[in-house]
Amino acid sequence: LKIVCPDLLEATFLVESRGRLPIVDIGKISVGADAAKDLAGGRLIWIRRAEKGGLYNPLIDSLEKAAGRTELAVFRPPGGAVALTVYRARVSDVAAASRAWASAIASVSGNDSCNSATLWLEKAAELSREGGSSPADRAAALELAHKVLASSADPMKIRHAALILKALGAYGEAAVVFGRLSRSFPGDAQLQSELAFCSARIGRKEEALQAARRVLASPADSDLARRAASVMQSLDAPGEAAVILERLAAGAPEDAGLQVNLAQVYIRLGRKEDGLRAARKALALKSGAEIDRSAAILLQDLGFASEASEILERLLRAAPNDASLETDAAVAQYLSGRREEAVARLRKIVARHPGLVAARRNLDAALSK
Repeated sequence: LKIVCPDLLEATFLVESRGRLPIVDIGKISVGADAAKDLAGGRLIWIRRAEKGGLYNPLIDSLEKAAGRTELAVFRPPGGAVALTVYRARVSDVAAASRAWASAIASVSGNDSCNSATLWLEKAAELSREGGSSPADRAAALELAHKVLASSADPMKIRHAALILKALGAYGEAAVVFGRLSRSFPGDAQLQSELAFCSARIGRKEEALQAARRVLASPADSDLARRAASVMQSLDAPGEAAVILERLAAGAPEDAGLQVNLAQVYIRLGRKEDGLRAARKALALKSGAEIDRSAAILLQDLGFASEASEILERLLRAAPNDASLETDAAVAQYLSGRREEAVARLRKIVARHPGLVAARRNLDAALSK
């Protein structure tokens, strides 16, 4: 477990879960009584699982129960306050969420720029889910991140500020900071991974490739290796990406996400049969809607639009209000030959969700043919 800032949201972002834990009072979770870090890791795994499952009320209950228990270090303020506000925002209307954010931000010391910046950033990210964010939220987070960088010599806070810059889309600034940190800590694969990602986003291809290769040369975990492969693929180095992903898939044959990644790389390399085989294996592993959706789109790209359409329609029946998924289903419908139905469907999606760029773009493309 490697946590670079004592903030709950940052910690949950960095910890990867491989097991399944029951949704229970987080204070009762015990994994490995001989090591405190194992106990903290178990709690963080529980948090991550609950977040992914949208189980915000149990998370709220556990955070409220933990408020007075000093032994739950993972919940120490302001991390717990940030997380509790996030979860409450997700089960509240925008106005109630805004009030909760105002209270949480006011509770943080004015001298604590690192955690203040996190609060502002999370406010911007969370409220934007409901259309309630404003540019001022993001500007406040950016200003405080800059303040951390200008005033702190603490590598953990500097790294945290760089992660905030990255989350705000300030990839050039973030790349400079990650580059400086990586020179001070050359063996830190996480820093190299962040440098590779940010450099790739601003078009510094060689710098990004070198950082990605340093990730692979270090004792990096599989997730960092996968991220390095993704960077290589985005930088027109799919051959290197394929080698990495094949090695990872050999060690984790039940990982459907790796099969999706492999299919994407194989398609880039023109290895269509291999791509088809990997996409179908991902589906066969039955790993959930997200994987099935990605695999269906790959099948569509490989010319199997009818099969993709069936999969997407099945997923849509389970999530009928997902406009983005319905857009994908309409595109598959169009490519499978049902063009008039697809165009009519896209018109309805655009009417209901005028801000959904993908729906508008696909409708315009369909009408131009």
